[in-house]
Amino acid sequence: MDILERKGHPVVQAHINMLQGIITRMAQNSTNCKSWAIPIVSAIIMLALEKSTIPGRVAYIPLGIFYLLDCYYLGLERKFRDEQNDFIKKLNDGEDITSDIFFAQSTDKKGWFGRRWRMIKDQLFCTFDGIFSFSTTIVYGVLALSIFLIGKI
Repeated sequence: MDILERKGHPVVQAHINMLQGIITRMAQNSTNCKSWAIPIVSAIIMLALEKSTIPGRVAYIPLGIFYLLDCYYLGLERKFRDEQNDFIKKLNDGEDITSDIFFAQSTDKKGWFGRRWRMIKDQLFCTFDGIFSFSTTIVYGVLALSIFLIGKI
């Protein structure tokens, strides 16, 4: 089977569409984190200014939670984008891709604890990957600066 037949094969197309769907969901989750963080932090700041019953610094709590969650989703999005690019590179180079298609089961022979430790490590690396991203740093940095400046008033 030549390269064009491989690219047009329904299984290959379905696998690429599956990865693209995951990437789209992670991007949407990242957008949702930003769209929820802004009004929640703003509401807490407004309550702090109007009622003076809670300190404005309380707004840092949801800000930090949404920031870490957003970084995690952004990291996962990048991870799946890299996986998709690797798959397409293998496809273009004519390498065997049968082991990559619809692969969802771990081949790790280290046992339950080893698999869990590796999964946690991967999740931490995904989160760390998104921490210094332009899209997260700007939005959450401006919100943190706003909390700081408004807290001084």
